[in-house]
Amino acid sequence: MTLEVTSEPYLAQTFKGYIAAVEVLEVATGVRLEFLIGGVKSLAEQLEPLRAANGGGFKGLRFKVKKASSDPFSPYVVHSDDGGLSSGERKTPEDKLWDRITDTYRR
Repeated sequence: MTLEVTSEPYLAQTFKGYIAAVEVLEVATGVRLEFLIGGVKSLAEQLEPLRAANGGGFKGLRFKVKKASSDPFSPYVVHSDDGGLSSGERKTPEDKLWDRITDTYRR
């Protein structure tokens, strides 16, 4: 599934205690979900370069994620999905801020 991160990390309570999470939008359906990102090494290793390329933040990241196999312990596989933009056309932090401002104004 393709996810777009709509928040910075925050703590979410689980049956084991607190864990890091981000709010995401499932692009195909428009459904908002809470995506747990803490304690999953295979996910962190693949999200870190995307986060670094996004100015150090999670909000605005867009990626496809799936499990490598049906085994519950299989690692996650993450593919960047920048909306068809090449690396030279990625939005600057200022562009992203302007998008958020105009999205808020439209509501």
